[in-house]
Amino acid sequence: MRIVQVIPSKFWKHKGNGRLVSIYGAAPYPANDWELVQVGWTWRLENGTVGLGRVPVKTRKEAVAIKREINAKHRQRIIAAQDFYKP
Repeated sequence: MRIVQVIPSKFWKHKGNGRLVSIYGAAPYPANDWELVQVGWTWRLENGTVGLGRVPVKTRKEAVAIKREINAKHRQRIIAAQDFYKP
């Protein structure tokens, strides 16, 4: 799957104990006890999936480098598959 975007990795953080929870799950309660924080950078895939099943990276520069590396491998697999199926 191709990476289409580098995006901020955000979590809900509990103001009292510092616990982090996903923004893609249920809304934390009570809402006043939580704040939205950025904890690094992650990726959005072409099918809308967020993340690669790995910990977000600290810098945008590192995330862009990983995006380029993964997309280059993706292109290589597409080209190899096209060559395999040529008549």
